[in-house]
Amino acid sequence: MGNCRNDGVEMNKDEFTNSRLGYANKWATSSKELDREGHYVWMELMIREYRKVLEIGTGVGRSTKKLIENGHKVISIDENLECLTQAEKELSNAGFNVILIKRGNIIVTNEGYSIEYDNIEVNLDSYDVILIEGDIYSDAILEFWLKTIKPFDAVICWLMGVQKFKDKDLSLRTYSFNLKTNPGNYRLFIQNRVYELADNLLRTSGILQIVDRVTTKEYEVLLCDAHQAQASVTSLDVKKIDFRLYTHSSEGVLLMDNYGELSFGQNDIYLASIISRKE
Repeated sequence: MGNCRNDGVEMNKDEFTNSRLGYANKWATSSKELDREGHYVWMELMIREYRKVLEIGTGVGRSTKKLIENGHKVISIDENLECLTQAEKELSNAGFNVILIKRGNIIVTNEGYSIEYDNIEVNLDSYDVILIEGDIYSDAILEFWLKTIKPFDAVICWLMGVQKFKDKDLSLRTYSFNLKTNPGNYRLFIQNRVYELADNLLRTSGILQIVDRVTTKEYEVLLCDAHQAQASVTSLDVKKIDFRLYTHSSEGVLLMDNYGELSFGQNDIYLASIISRKE
C-alpha cells in the first residue's frame, strides 16, 4: 500500500521513515551549529525566569538540553519519532532523567497517511524532561492531556522546520496550499495553532516565544504587525522582538529551513525572537 507525495508519486512506508530519518540527521547538523555558536543560549536567556516550559518542536534535543541545564522543567513535543529518538539519546548521555513516550500508529492509505495516537500516562515528577510523540494540530488526546497539567509558564517554538512528507492534504483542514511549493505558508499555519494552544495553556502573564529566520531586520515593524494579527484571536499580546545575526563556523554549515537549507547569498540571516504575553 502506498503513500502519495505532494507531487503525486506514490511512496511506501519505508521511504516515509527514511525521509523522517534524513530530516532528523540534517537537523542534527544544523542544531549542532546553533549550539556551538551560542544561539540557543540567546534564546533561553529571554525566558530564563519562566520555569515550566512546553517546547513545541523538539528537534534532536539540543535546544531541550539547554533548557534543562538552566533549570527549566520541560515537556517537549515532536511528530517525528526519528528526531525524538535522537533527542532521548542526547539527553540521556548528558545525564538527565528522560522518558520518551511513543504514541503514534501510522496508517497508510492510497491517498496519503494519517497517525493515530495512544493515551499519555506518565508521572511528571519522575523526570527532568518528558518527550512526547504527538501532533499539536490534530491530536485531541495530547491537547486534552496538556490541559490537565496546565498552566505553563512559557510555551516556545524555536526555528520550526517543515518535513517533506507532512500530511496528505491540508485542504482537508480548511487550508489549501501545496506544502512542497510553499512551506512558508505551512509555518504560518502552524504558528497560528501555536498561538491558540498557548492561549489555552499559559498562566496569566505567561509567555509565548517564537523564534524564526529572517533576512533583514528592516522587517521589524511588519513582523510585529504580522504576529499581532496572529495573536489577535487570543488573549496574547506581542511585547518584544529581538534579532540576532546568525553566525556560523568556517565549516559553512547552513541553517536548515524547510526541506533544505537557507542560502546566505548577499544577505545576512537573522534569528528573530517574538515574545507575546498572556494578559
